[in-house]
Amino acid sequence: MAEYTMIELENLVEKKTKLTGVDLANANLRCANLSNAYLEGANLTGADLSNANLSDAYLEEVNLTGADLSNANLSKTYLSEANLTGADLSNANLSEACLFDANLSKVDFTNANLWKANFGEINLENANFNLANLREVKLWGANLCEANLYCANLCEGDLAETNLTGANLTGATLCGANLREAN
Repeated sequence: MAEYTMIELENLVEKKTKLTGVDLANANLRCANLSNAYLEGANLTGADLSNANLSDAYLEEVNLTGADLSNANLSKTYLSEANLTGADLSNANLSEACLFDANLSKVDFTNANLWKANFGEINLENANFNLANLREVKLWGANLCEANLYCANLCEGDLAETNLTGANLTGATLCGANLREAN
């Protein structure tokens, strides 16, 4: 890690230090406790955040391209305008996370918990939601072109005006989902 050891970083987060623009590219942050972290504009490209706790973190405009967030806890995390292109979020908990204007193309959400996550109008092109829990998710106006939603739970989700061109909905559960003007 370029600037901090994991212990130093966790101590700064615990003290509620704002780590705006910090460079943690390719850092090994596996199992780190970054709950409530303030990392606006941070560079976490290629970082290993598997099994990390990022619940309630503020990650606006963060670059997580190619990052490993498998099994991470991102519940109630704010990821507005974040770039997660190609990130691994398999088995991650993103319940009630806010992902407005984020780039999530080619992200792996296999078996992820996205209950009540709020995406808004974002790019989820070629994203993999295989077996994901998207119950009560807000995907209004999102681009889900070529996304894999195989056996995903989309019950009571808001998918109004989404682009579902070429999306795989085989086995997906759509009970009570809003698909108004989706294509």
